[in-house]
Amino acid sequence: MDFYLLIDGKQVPWQSTNKVVFERYNPLFDFSTVQGSKVNDFVIPFSPVSDQLFNWYYLPQSQLSSVQYLCEKYAYGVLFECGFIYLVDVSEEGYIVAFTQNLSEFFGDYQRTTFNKLPLGAEAIPANFGANVDHLTAKYALPVIINSGFYGNESAPWYTGRMNDYNAGAYIADSTKVPMLFVRYLFERMQALCNFTVEGEFFTSELYKRMLVYNTFSLDDRTTIEYANHLPEEQTIVDFLLDLRKLFNVVFFFDVQARKLVGKFGKTLMNSETRLNFTGKVAPSKRRTPEKLNRLELDWERESNDDLMKVPPSDFEKYTTAPQEQGVVGQLFSLKTRISTLTKDTATGLAIAKQAGVSTRLNQGSNTFKTRILFWNGMVNGLPTATNEMPGIRLAWHGANNLVDNFWSEYESWRLTASMRPLSINLSALDLADTDFHRTSGANMAFHHKGRDYYIASIKTQLPLSEASEVEAWIR
Repeated sequence: MDFYLLIDGKQVPWQSTNKVVFERYNPLFDFSTVQGSKVNDFVIPFSPVSDQLFNWYYLPQSQLSSVQYLCEKYAYGVLFECGFIYLVDVSEEGYIVAFTQNLSEFFGDYQRTTFNKLPLGAEAIPANFGANVDHLTAKYALPVIINSGFYGNESAPWYTGRMNDYNAGAYIADSTKVPMLFVRYLFERMQALCNFTVEGEFFTSELYKRMLVYNTFSLDDRTTIEYANHLPEEQTIVDFLLDLRKLFNVVFFFDVQARKLVGKFGKTLMNSETRLNFTGKVAPSKRRTPEKLNRLELDWERESNDDLMKVPPSDFEKYTTAPQEQGVVGQLFSLKTRISTLTKDTATGLAIAKQAGVSTRLNQGSNTFKTRILFWNGMVNGLPTATNEMPGIRLAWHGANNLVDNFWSEYESWRLTASMRPLSINLSALDLADTDFHRTSGANMAFHHKGRDYYIASIKTQLPLSEASEVEAWIR
C-alpha cells in the first residue's frame, strides 16, 4: 500500500477517495507562535480496527476510551509525519478525526499556567545562604542588587539600599533577601512536571546555564522560599520560549513522540550545510517576490516600575537596521520581546534598579515585576554578583558584545535582500521525512536547485502523494 496510517500502533483502513491537505512550517522563520504541521479533518472508515480504537463511538451508550491517539503517517514504507489525532465527529462513512502535532499542548496541564502559579516546590529559609553558588547545580542565587527604591519613600531602617546585601563574607542578617531562580532550574522543574527532556546548543550553552530570573519578591517575615513567588505573573512557559526566541534568535523544536525540546541558535541553522538536492524535482517557474519588510527592528518591553528604565541608557534603546545599509530602503520587520534586563552601576559594577519591591512590610504585597534576566557572575570583588554581562555577551541592543552582533547579524544580512519563490516540487515520502523540522531538530532547513540554495519556509502537499507539493522557498 502506497499510503497508510498507524494509530496507536494499529494500521487503520484508508479510503482511496480520501484527500488530505498537509501543511508544514519552518520554525526558523516563525517568531509569533509555536506551530506544528496542519492537516484538514479526514475520515477513518468503520472497521473492526477503527471501531475498537474509538470504542464503537457511533453507539449511543459508548464512551471514548482516549482523548487523543498517536498517529504515524507512512508512504512507501517511510514514516514522514508523527503527531496525534482526536475524534471530532462520526458520519455515516466513519470516524472524522483532526490531526495535530500537539505543540500547543506540549506542556500539558501547565501550558497556560503563569509562572507564579506553577507547583515548583518550596524549602525552609536556610539559616545561612550560600553566596558563591554553582550555577550548574544551584536552584537559585542571591546577587547583590543596588535598589534604593525597594521600600519606596517609606522609612525602612533594616534596609541598606541593596537587595541581598553582603559584607565580611556573609549576607547581612536583617537585610532584604530576594532569591533569583536559575533558568536552568526552572526548566528542570518543568521537565519533571511535564515529562520531557531538553537538548541542543542553547541548553548546553553558558548563556543558558548562567541566566537568572530577576525579581523583587522579598523573604521579609517569611519562613519558606516558595520558588514560584520569585517568577513573574505575566508569562507562561510558552510565552517565555517565544520571548527567548525574540531575544537570542533561538529556535525551538518539539518532538512530540520522543517528548524532546531542542533549542538551536538561528545563526547556526542559517549557516548549516545544504544537504538536500531537489534539482530535477522542481517545476519551471519565473515567480519571485522581494521581501518588503527587509529591515530588522529589535526591542524589548522595559520594566515601567523601574525608574531607571523610564529614560534608559542609549544601549538599551531599540535597534533598527539603517535604511542606507547595502543601498536598501525598506520597511521594518519588528520583533519585541517581553524579556529585558537591568542596567549596570558604573561605580560598583553591580546591577542597579530603582523599583518598589514585593514585601509583607509597609503595605507592599500588591507590587509586581516583569520578566528580566541577569547573568550569574559568581563572586566579583568579594560580592555575589549578577549583571547584564557575561564573557562575550551583553544584554543590550547597542555597544560592545551586544545581542545584535552575537545572535542577529546573519539573519539581518539575509533579510536585507530576501526574496520568496513559490515552487512546485515533486517531494517523495523520504523528502517529507527529511523535512520534518521538529522531529529532525532542523537538520534539513534548505535544498539545492540548479546552482542555487533555498531555505524552506513551508510545505503544502496532498495525501496520498499523488501530485507535486507547494513549497514556499526563500532564496539563500
